[in-house]
Amino acid sequence: PDVLVLCHDPARTEIASTPGFPYRPFAETMALYLSLARLTNPAARFAAIALNSSSLPEENAHRLAAAIEADVGLPVFDPLRFGLARAVDAVLA
Repeated sequence: PDVLVLCHDPARTEIASTPGFPYRPFAETMALYLSLARLTNPAARFAAIALNSSSLPEENAHRLAAAIEADVGLPVFDPLRFGLARAVDAVLA
């Protein structure tokens, strides 16, 4: 892969196929995925985080996206609510 987009659903607290195995912090998850991606492409990078905010009121979704963005330093978007423009820009950068 050249570019990765991490997908996140804030309504989920553990991996669906592995009950009892909670999601790890973004930085830890992204570091692991990036180390694996770089086995085949040393230049692989994360571009954005896709957020499934369907379980949240719109205002809360925007607040959560802003908080995650501040934490990881990447654009955070919900493709259905916020559109794709920022994500496309980040992927193509």
